[in-house]
Amino acid sequence: YVDIQNISDKVLIVIDGDTGTGKSTLITLYNNALLHLEEHEGIGVGFVSIDVGGSTAWVKDEEGVGSFDLSEEGADGEPVPCPIHPLHCVLDPDKAKHSAEEFGLAKQYLGKLMKFKTHENIAREAIENALKTMIAGHKEYRLSTFLACFETQFEEFKAGGKISEVMRFEWIEAISIMKNYCRGGVYGKTYDPDTTQKRNLDGVTRLYFNIDLGQDRIKDLAAFHLQLGYLIGYSLCLKYSSTSGQYRLFHFYADEFKKQSEYIEAEEILEL
Repeated sequence: YVDIQNISDKVLIVIDGDTGTGKSTLITLYNNALLHLEEHEGIGVGFVSIDVGGSTAWVKDEEGVGSFDLSEEGADGEPVPCPIHPLHCVLDPDKAKHSAEEFGLAKQYLGKLMKFKTHENIAREAIENALKTMIAGHKEYRLSTFLACFETQFEEFKAGGKISEVMRFEWIEAISIMKNYCRGGVYGKTYDPDTTQKRNLDGVTRLYFNIDLGQDRIKDLAAFHLQLGYLIGYSLCLKYSSTSGQYRLFHFYADEFKKQSEYIEAEEILEL
């Protein structure tokens, strides 16, 4: 049992269980409870719900709720693309300047996505340089655009002696991981599409991802979606905390693969 009204700010609740145990229904009930809390008690609440595996349980489509339905095969036989580029969730390409907090979120997200575990300071420097180059020279901040800028940094760091021979293996692995989500990669059509419905999260205070990308892909994408959820959640907090007074964010993540090592930052783990 989780007390919605007294739960902590920016909470992550992981709902873990086998197929058919009610994970998606529980997410929907929580989200509807949050909507009720805002409507009747005036507390601004947001949520980022990521339902891995596909579900028919949906949050009521209301103003300010973005519902993103990602599936393995759309009407045209191709994977359904994400409606927004991941980096656009925090770095609005139409803004003249981004805050230090927004830039920091993007840098942290990319570092975790590329799974840098050692030499983090040098990796952060390269990621920061690549982000600055991307923002200065491009109108869209796609993952493939960032990767191209990062690969340039990699070559420059190697040439300048900043990266040892041993360190190069981790950097090559990081680049390989990122390529999976970029144009031409196994998940590129989903997360790095040529066109998207949205360029930013304007008008969205709550977001619901329904992810049905096939069982094999879901296993690979568990960590990716967890990091994307963090990025979007903290981006929403930056957008609305300063303008709406009391604003609390809840992040729900439903998964049936019991990869609890991915959830070490979770305040609550509910097993069904």
